[in-house]
Amino acid sequence: MNKRVNIQDVCFLLFTISSIAFVSIVEQSLIALSIIPVFAVMFSKNKKLKKKPKIVETIPLITFIFLLIFGVDLFITIAILLTITISSKYIVSRNSFDYFEMFLIGVMFSLISSIGTISISFGIVAVIFTISSFLFLISAQSKNDKLQYIVDRKDFALSLTSAFALVVIFFLVLPRFSLGVIHGNPLFNKTSSGFSTDITIDAKPVDLNYQIVMRVETEKKNTPLYIVGVRYSTFINNHWMNYETHEKILRTTQNTFGFPFGKKGTVYLEPTGTNVLFQIGYTNGIYGNFNYLLKDELSNLFFDAPFYKTIKYTLYYDDDKNITSEEKDLTKYLSLRGINPKVVEIAKDITKNSFSDLEKIDAIVSYLKKNNKYSLTPEANSVEEFILNHKSGYCEHFATATVILTRANGIPARLVSGFVTNELNNTSNYYIVRAKDAHTWVEVYVSNRWIPIDPTPIAFSTPSKMSMLIDSIIMNWYRNVITYSSASQMTLYNNITQGFRDFGESIFNAINKVSVNKPLLIGIGVAILTLFLFGIKLRKEENEIANLIINFIGNDKKDSETIFEFAKRHQKDKILSDLISYYYHYKYGKQNELKNTILKIIKDIKKSKRHLDREG
Repeated sequence: MNKRVNIQDVCFLLFTISSIAFVSIVEQSLIALSIIPVFAVMFSKNKKLKKKPKIVETIPLITFIFLLIFGVDLFITIAILLTITISSKYIVSRNSFDYFEMFLIGVMFSLISSIGTISISFGIVAVIFTISSFLFLISAQSKNDKLQYIVDRKDFALSLTSAFALVVIFFLVLPRFSLGVIHGNPLFNKTSSGFSTDITIDAKPVDLNYQIVMRVETEKKNTPLYIVGVRYSTFINNHWMNYETHEKILRTTQNTFGFPFGKKGTVYLEPTGTNVLFQIGYTNGIYGNFNYLLKDELSNLFFDAPFYKTIKYTLYYDDDKNITSEEKDLTKYLSLRGINPKVVEIAKDITKNSFSDLEKIDAIVSYLKKNNKYSLTPEANSVEEFILNHKSGYCEHFATATVILTRANGIPARLVSGFVTNELNNTSNYYIVRAKDAHTWVEVYVSNRWIPIDPTPIAFSTPSKMSMLIDSIIMNWYRNVITYSSASQMTLYNNITQGFRDFGESIFNAINKVSVNKPLLIGIGVAILTLFLFGIKLRKEENEIANLIINFIGNDKKDSETIFEFAKRHQKDKILSDLISYYYHYKYGKQNELKNTILKIIKDIKKSKRHLDREG
């Protein structure tokens, strides 16, 4: 195996495996597809297969039919099909255009990955993919022992920039599509949210975890942001339970559930290990890629299954809502089942000097804050111990006690678990929610509305500016790259169209101003004409030099061939390698100082040829 083949094979493997790495971010088991391009490199040496390209090119079709028969997941099907296609293409590749088609397939890998995940790993793979794409495209043009066109830093930088530009352009303009709902693999994705749907009042200590659970863009600013997870109405034996009936919510339009009105908030949710859909206030509508949603009588929302990858969805919500007549059966929000009568007596005593419902609630909250200590290592093993013996506890103890004491005063109340954060990233205008922000509070029913009440003393920490800056970079990556969609394409198109329109108007206005000044107008016309004539002269010189080189090689050059490919076909590539290299730098590298060097080499070749003709 010669060195040329080694370079091309290695570049192909780097390019293909980096392409496969895109889809393996979504489904880690797909990294096993990397073995396919290895076999492709081996089979590419088989001359019999080279002569039967149609047989090899049917392999992707056969694979596709096979995957459809066995009902393989759509995302996995497309990933396997792209891998088989790019590998088959390499086996029978004949020219540079085949390599460019393989490059486009590689870009398709990045597109389907961006649909399935918004992981930051996508950015790391994208950098590797750009570099490997550059090497792969260059190796496609290099048909000799060395990479012919890379001889100095300027050319290297230009080629790398071109490869990066191609990747960006195709990423921006290729049509977006949906691959259905991808939940991710629990075996490969760590979940850490600090959130649990199991709320039991006990003395278990709590450890603070600073891992980010979600990032939230919302209209609310500079105030603590409460993220609703689950609302509870039933409390039995120191345990909150959610036994509500669920109804299925289907899409009203594409990827939209409910009705998109009210305030708007966008959630970038990391894997939490639960199927809870986190909300802000009361949700009217949701935009996101889900099969369907579940909703219960307490306005809790759930995904059809937990997600084990980072997802994005948009909420349309109101901070509160009026309760309709159908929802006014408040009996379950007054239940004191199993509660010690002494607790009820204390509740009445706390509010004996209060008259309105809100005054009673304020008295209860003040009583708990005055008599109970907040601690992450609680002493209270039950809500009764917390109230009767004034033992320490954390938010679940404070909130549960508030619900019980409020219900004992005839005011409907329920528990809410979720997150509360005050960590606003002012650089990019979004809230950061960490696992340590898991929180529990109360909603009380007053004047036909559920009003949130937080009885727990809260102390917020201040993050460093450096951590905020780093997270801003991650958030902007999520916003502008990973979640780039067909709607984003339309926005980009409108912005570009408006930009051209504004530019055209500016040019028109400038022409109107210049037309008044005739000497200036004549000067500009002469300058444009001079540049035009100089360009014609330069192109004429380039063509004359190219024709001189071609005449040394032969008279049967194909339009699709480069000069180097033409020389190689006539087995003159080594003899004329220096001349061709100088010509490429002269033409494409705009190194005009090489012109005299090229003409001297041509003159020397002519002299040598005449000398050989006389000797012959």
